[in-house]
Amino acid sequence: MTKVTYIPRNPTDPHVKTMNGIKFSANVPFELDPNNRAHGYIQQVRKTIVDPVTGRQMFEYKDAWVSLIEILKGHDDFQVEGEVPAARKPGRPRTPRTSEDYRAHAQAWITSSDDPDEMIERWGDEEPLREKCGVGDDDVSYLRPLFDSRLRQLGGGPEKNPMVMVLAE
Repeated sequence: MTKVTYIPRNPTDPHVKTMNGIKFSANVPFELDPNNRAHGYIQQVRKTIVDPVTGRQMFEYKDAWVSLIEILKGHDDFQVEGEVPAARKPGRPRTPRTSEDYRAHAQAWITSSDDPDEMIERWGDEEPLREKCGVGDDDVSYLRPLFDSRLRQLGGGPEKNPMVMVLAE
């Protein structure tokens, strides 16, 4: 038996991840049997073949049972007992697609901003994204108190606030 632990990388990741019908709870080791057929998958395994005449590489694929333990060794959300953890790949930022998504996106970066000039620059740079997401005046009005407040906290005055110009137009 080999212990496998699901380790979420972000606070928004699920607390339980299900693979092949097995539920892995976050940070709780789960014992897998490397010989139990229920603890694995049938996968196509690639084998490289070199043509003896031409020297050309070809690939042959065969179905083979693979233990979930072997599969999870290379998965960066899992730690397999006795193995060096897989290197975590950097996450990909989620791009908002709707005005509601943009509100959440803007709230996150506004509250974490620490430079008023960068806030102002970012607001301007994100105009194409706001258009793509269908952000309307109601969304901008929703974000304005948060933006104004954070800008004042960081020492930026209303004369620099790009939202004043947006709403006045």
